[in-house]
Amino acid sequence: MKDALDLPPCAPEAVLRPGGADRGAARVSELAEAGDAAAQTELGERYEEGGGGVVRDYEAAVALYRRAAEQGDARGQGNRGAMYSNGWGVPQDQSGAW
Repeated sequence: MKDALDLPPCAPEAVLRPGGADRGAARVSELAEAGDAAAQTELGERYEEGGGGVVRDYEAAVALYRRAAEQGDARGQGNRGAMYSNGWGVPQDQSGAW
């Protein structure tokens, strides 16, 4: 399992699909890497869904949600809880979910 310091690289060349046209992913990625909680949650959602210029990666999504949640981002907290509740990217754990 990836922790908050072991994310896939957030550089645009790592986040964007080859030939992808989603330039927004590059900016969100930059903001997330700089510590912006809302951007971390948004990038986590992109990893969770496998869209918006990134390939699905539940472990990366959980790590990003964790970063955002630790900063008090409510959406990040809820998304992290849902990942634990469903066992996506982490072992299913109802006590860790909320």
